[in-house]
Amino acid sequence: MRNKILSYTVLIIIMNLLTACKIYKFTDASVNPNIKSVTIHNISNMAAIQIPSIAPLFVEKLQDKFLKESNLRMIQEGGDIEINGVIVDYYIDPIAITNTETVAQNRLTISVKIDFTNKIEPNKNFSTTFRELEVYAANLSSNDVDNNIAPLILDKLVQTIFNKAFVNW
Repeated sequence: MRNKILSYTVLIIIMNLLTACKIYKFTDASVNPNIKSVTIHNISNMAAIQIPSIAPLFVEKLQDKFLKESNLRMIQEGGDIEINGVIVDYYIDPIAITNTETVAQNRLTISVKIDFTNKIEPNKNFSTTFRELEVYAANLSSNDVDNNIAPLILDKLVQTIFNKAFVNW
């Protein structure tokens, strides 16, 4: 009888925990319910190294993030939130030189200056340059870097921008 009562007690506690609590994720967005729309303008590429696909890919990743992780509608002009930006840096540094004076690893760094305007909560506006990087094997081709490494960095940039805009932790 005592085991049965203990089992029911444990079951009730577990059910309460599962229904009453939410597991906190560091990506939980807190968007003011009065904010209904977002406009993400084209991002220009002013970096010294010009990769034609980077700016459109970055805009696409920003749009996907804001649509999937918030309840905002994407509109062409005049959103409650407006995002403007420019890619200011795209550069590669050798970081690991071997004893035969060849490069073993490189580091790709991408920097983006973002102007974030929140028309509903102007105190949350910001103009910030975000910088992310990725280290990769030096034997990768430039196509591999542009098609595989750069998108990883863009994902990091998008997450950082989204966090600055909506995640208050």
